[in-house]
Amino acid sequence: MQRLSCTSLVLALLPTFSMLAQAQDEGTIFFSVNGAMHSVDGNGTNYAPLPVEGGRPSGLTYPNGRLFLARPQVGLIPDHPTGAGYADVIANDATGGSVQVTDFRGPLWVLSAAPAQWSNDNQDTFISFSAYDSATGLYRVYRAWVTGLDITTGNVLPLTPGDPRLELVLVTAERQVPAWNGDGSRFAYATADGVRLHWVASGPTAANDPLILSKAATGLDIGSLAYSPITDQIAGCARYASRRSQLDGIVSLNPFVQNDWRWIRSEYSSKTASLARTNLGGVKFSPDGSWVAYHGAYSRKGQSSFSALIKSPATSSNILETIVSNQPSGDLYEPRLVQGWCW
Repeated sequence: MQRLSCTSLVLALLPTFSMLAQAQDEGTIFFSVNGAMHSVDGNGTNYAPLPVEGGRPSGLTYPNGRLFLARPQVGLIPDHPTGAGYADVIANDATGGSVQVTDFRGPLWVLSAAPAQWSNDNQDTFISFSAYDSATGLYRVYRAWVTGLDITTGNVLPLTPGDPRLELVLVTAERQVPAWNGDGSRFAYATADGVRLHWVASGPTAANDPLILSKAATGLDIGSLAYSPITDQIAGCARYASRRSQLDGIVSLNPFVQNDWRWIRSEYSSKTASLARTNLGGVKFSPDGSWVAYHGAYSRKGQSSFSALIKSPATSSNILETIVSNQPSGDLYEPRLVQGWCW
């Protein structure tokens, strides 16, 4: 199978006016390819590889650059029903330095399959991560009151179970990845039956969390979620099974009205589509809440497929998306996993 050349992969769909101003206004998107980090301005210019391992970027820049939260797997959780791995949360910087943030060795284990995240205020006021409790068989979401400044100034010893800086915010029977709102008072999370909303002040139980999007009622299967740092808007990667083909896209949810949703961008993944898109993921809002970025696999009719990084307006319904970067670093088939979007 012949692959597309680098030149043919650069799709010039970007506006041509005020490019330098837009680059500043739209911040920087960070994404990984095969674990290696890359950055690109929000308008698609100034692509650059980064000398740091993949992870969620800090909102602030420190003396050694941004901090990237990674979770390299250490081993397998003893007696886990599906053989899940455990990890340490590590904060890496651009100089090659790293700080170990967690050290859980049972009965609580930090999950290697669930990302560690910064707060959604672009100020790095806390870190959250998911853990498995081997004593109960339940999953826990923690908020650690550790800041980026704590990490860079050496004020952090690895967090262990029982550390007073740990706040238990959710306990469920399923592994969860929270999509925090801007002030840290609540988050959305995807479940087998749809999307639910959790208020931290209500305690860690999920029993009363409202189902804001019902899979049974809408037919939507939701993947990764993001909460706008500015407004009460949630975006998620969605799949909707129609009679003739599969409909993939990004949906916008109202967290306070059940099943109040719309497509931000949708695309049929049928064989007849001139540009079919599948395997969407990694949705993230821009720092001002006006855009969403995500990745997807594309297949042009009669040509080889490739992976791309895309952005779409967060408030306009189903307009033509802009491909902000499909730089051919690494294998063209490897997804460009969106890790964050920061000023």
